[in-house]
Amino acid sequence: MNSPPQAHILVVDDIEANRDLLGRYLTQVGYQVETATGGTEALQMLSNQTFELILLDIMMPDIDGFMVLESLRK
Repeated sequence: MNSPPQAHILVVDDIEANRDLLGRYLTQVGYQVETATGGTEALQMLSNQTFELILLDIMMPDIDGFMVLESLRK
């Protein structure tokens, strides 16, 4: 029996401990995880990669989660 394809997830948070915890957990349960330290880095990654799910922190110092979503809608 074939296992389902791994979902590619982007975790975006300016707090390293949060990124690490979410990334480790999601990897352990079978997801392919990449992380970004903030909105600017996330947008750069999204310009040349696709993700099935993006977990965004709302309050980040450079570009907050709402601004990232607004940029993706354009």
